Amino acid sequence: MCQDDEQLARASDVEVSALVGWVATSSDGIHDTNIVEYCSRLGARNYNFMNYPVGGMKRSSWHPEKNGAPPPIDLPDLQLDVKLWGTYVIGRVSDWIDCDASESWLADLSCIEIEKELNYMTYMPLRVLTLELKHRDSPKLAEILTKWMWTRNITYSVWVFLPTDENLLPAADCRQDGRDIWRIWADFRSLCTNYPMQKLAVGLRLCPNLADEFLEPRLYKRWHAEPLCSFCIETSIFTSSGRYGKCTLPPAHYRLLMDLFVSVIQRPMIYCSSSEQVDEHFRLQYVNMIKQLIQEKAIQSKEAAFVGKDDNVLLEYLGHREYVDTLQMPLQPLADNLDSGTYAIFEEDSVKYNLYREAVCHAIQDLVKITDEERNIVVYLLGAGRGPLMQMIIEAEELFNAKSCNRRDLLKLELYSMEKNTHAIVTLQFRNKHHWKNRVQIIEGDIRKLSEKVKAGQLPPPDLVVSELLGSFGDNELSPECLDSITDVLLPTTISIPQQYTSYI
Repeated sequence: MCQDDEQLARASDVEVSALVGWVATSSDGIHDTNIVEYCSRLGARNYNFMNYPVGGMKRSSWHPEKNGAPPPIDLPDLQLDVKLWGTYVIGRVSDWIDCDASESWLADLSCIEIEKELNYMTYMPLRVLTLELKHRDSPKLAEILTKWMWTRNITYSVWVFLPTDENLLPAADCRQDGRDIWRIWADFRSLCTNYPMQKLAVGLRLCPNLADEFLEPRLYKRWHAEPLCSFCIETSIFTSSGRYGKCTLPPAHYRLLMDLFVSVIQRPMIYCSSSEQVDEHFRLQYVNMIKQLIQEKAIQSKEAAFVGKDDNVLLEYLGHREYVDTLQMPLQPLADNLDSGTYAIFEEDSVKYNLYREAVCHAIQDLVKITDEERNIVVYLLGAGRGPLMQMIIEAEELFNAKSCNRRDLLKLELYSMEKNTHAIVTLQFRNKHHWKNRVQIIEGDIRKLSEKVKAGQLPPPDLVVSELLGSFGDNELSPECLDSITDVLLPTTISIPQQYTSYI
């Protein structure tokens, strides 16, 4: 065998690690609080990640109605480790949101609710948020995205999907609109001030019907100049020979994917628009077919590179990085809401939390001696975050009861948790339901307003106040002025953990 033949043979042996995702819909059920099980199920079918509503499936599948209110955001972050969220889950704006809807009530509601979901994305450790254009012109959506990208230090990218069927993007007021899909995207990109592609990219949803521009290579190759990051492939496109036959794509769709898939960074996803549950056999067939297509593309690219046809090379680098160097804003827990990743870093300090648990144990021993046996010991956790200190308080209670087994009645603390971060409240409610047996009364609000509630008789005065006034070494995580506001509702016997700290150089 000659040297050229050997090199071509090696090209045909190339292996590409193709990452293909599944677009979650309500037909698979609601998995807002059991994401781990759903991820495992998809992983067993050879999928590498999933596209899931950032506000939860229950919220995303809500049917809008005038004067109605959508379900609250409910996708607790503690279900997965921070790194696993970014690896296995891509967020998605709720499907019903339409900021440019013809009905003014729906447009107004959508503008309010998409802001909430964009805000929650800044809290969640997700790296990508997807949304879909529903109109040929989307000025309100573009305005909201532009405001967020230019005024917020967002850590995620936004992928804007457009359908390949131009009939799915009707013109407003039945006007004649000769723009094709690429021009609609280009106009939307311009409305977003051509924001750098590190944060604003585009995806194509492959529909059964293809517009003329996707049948002509001269036209669809314009997408090579765009930050085309993903393909959403509808299951209705696939054809199969019989119940257990092999799935294939029609020639036009196959050629389009082969020509536009130019980088291993691009993320194909499979989407089922049917309300019926997907057959697991076909779910596996879909992903295997797309991975086989990518493998064929890799082989063609290696062979093309060998013979000098560089226009068909599968690029390793699409042009946008997953991480971009940027100055970090200083943490201001009082002024800003922390994100899930920051909380996770705090919670890695096991020494600090063990010492807190030990301190709470000592406080309980002292309070039991001086508190009337007819009432419970009232414990407030102020600035709860995601609840690590509440876990320490409950463990301290368990340790005390284990040591005091000669007591007739076991100690049961009356627990209150206060936090101003709306997104962390979702996590606290999840932990309260699944970890703490709904023992904790969760209060959303500013600590500085707590004394008003106590004076009004809405809440009892505290016997024990626990806070993150003392953070990790060299870090006071709670502003002292927050705690100063509750001094007028403390009992003479109230214990504070910690009691004080000293700043020094």
